[in-house]
This record gives sequence, C-alpha cells and structure tokens, in this order.
Amino acid sequence: LGDLYRDLAFAGGDMSTVFMPAWLGLVTAGSVIHPNQFADPEYYTTFVQRLVGLPSSFQVKVLTGALLGDPEIAYDGDFHAQRSPSEMTAAIRVPTFLTGGLRDIFQRGEPLNYERLKANVPAKLMIGPWHHTNHGSGLPVDGVPSMNQMILMWFDHYVKGIDTGAERIPNVTQYVSGYGHYVTSPDWPHPQARAQTLYLHGDKSISDAAPAADESPNYVLQQPLGGLCDMNTVQWSAGIAGNLPFPCLENNSYAYASELVFDSAPFEEDVYLNGPM
Repeated sequence: LGDLYRDLAFAGGDMSTVFMPAWLGLVTAGSVIHPNQFADPEYYTTFVQRLVGLPSSFQVKVLTGALLGDPEIAYDGDFHAQRSPSEMTAAIRVPTFLTGGLRDIFQRGEPLNYERLKANVPAKLMIGPWHHTNHGSGLPVDGVPSMNQMILMWFDHYVKGIDTGAERIPNVTQYVSGYGHYVTSPDWPHPQARAQTLYLHGDKSISDAAPAADESPNYVLQQPLGGLCDMNTVQWSAGIAGNLPFPCLENNSYAYASELVFDSAPFEEDVYLNGPM
C-alpha cells in the first residue's frame, strides 16, 4: 500500500463500496472477537461493550462519511495523507525490500514506493505472479531464490552485518506475463521503456492515430454484476476468491462478453508492455 486514497479506498476516484465494508468489517471483527478470551467470564462484558460501541466506532464513521460525501473522507486530503506510507517515504532511512504481486490488491503502490525509496536508501523491488495471500509461491525458479532465502539474506546483511551479497540482488525482479518467467532490470520503470499514447475509435479499434471529431459513439449497458467473476475478483477479495475453481477467475473474456472491447491491428513484431499504465 502506498496511497490509501488511490490504492484502496477510492481506486479510480470512486469509493470501493464492496471492498471497503468487507475489509473494515474484518478489521473490526478482529479487534472485537478474540477466541482465546472466551474462556474468561469477564471477556463477555467487554465483548458486549464493544458491540454496543460499534455504531460510533471509527470504522462506521469512515464508511458513513465516505458514502455521504464528507469532504474530509470522501476526497483526497489530510485524512488519507496521514495514513499513506507514500507520504512518509522521504523520512525512511532503512534499507527496504519491497515485494508485490501482479494480482495483489496493492500492486499499484508497490512500484511507486520503490521509486520514492530508491533515492534515499538501498531498495529492491520484486513483483511475482501472486495475489495478496500467496507471495513467494512458485519460488525458487528462474534463478530467483525462495522468499525465505531472500529474507534471511537481506536481514543477515543489513541487521547482522554479514556479507551475504544482498546489495547485489538485482534492483528489480519481475514476472512477465506472456514470457512466463522472471526477468531482472536495473530500475523501475524499465530504463528502455518509452511512453506511448493510444486512442479509442468509434469502430472499436485502438491505434496511435487521434480520433476524428465525427466518429460514431459507442454505448455500453451499465450492469454492476457484469464483472462479478473475473481476475479482478481475485485481486479485490485479497486473494480469497483465488481458491475457488471458477474459470472466469482466470480468464477475463467471460466478463468482456457484455462490455466494449477495442482491438488494435495485428502486431508485426513482439511488443513488451512494462511500467505504469
């Protein structure tokens, strides 16, 4: 997580009305329910007091304020900045190893945090084909050690002062979809990456040519359940949905069937898409 407002609460500028109540509900339940303490008779009194206090709790105030348009919560500002790690990176002086997943709920913030940290401290970034709850699965492979090996290497070097070679780990290690394997690079964004602008057209094509003013419009039916089962579901369920055996969780074409899809002309050579979009 880097930016609380953009990475989590209001991704794309719109409140995450499904994820936020579920997430805050789990956080609240974790703070109210402690299975170890049910054997203590006094705990039940505390439990009831906490339940009674939920309507005035921080979580309920946040959700209500966001839904009702409270300027402090519903718009980016001090409330979110105070809770965003990205606002604190300039003060960090500790070597930092960031890991993330292509399908992790926080995949936007991880590379952005790396971009901010690398100027101040030794920093490394690893992005795997993971969701929120399975970081490190599939390792070791492609010359990339297991997650436990890298953790030990990192802390032995920077905490115990043992020369483990941690500083020689590539700055960026990422799994590239399409390649089907991990690659390394000296920086993020990739030093060879170049930004390109593509435009949507009335004939449902996409190209680098700007659209004409008289191109026909396209319409799509607003249907909240259209994308209920797709790869984003795994991301926004924090990986929980990834345990379900549904093909639509691995293939977005099911969700695309009822949406607008824009296609480019066939590529004449391989194209490597990498970096922020």
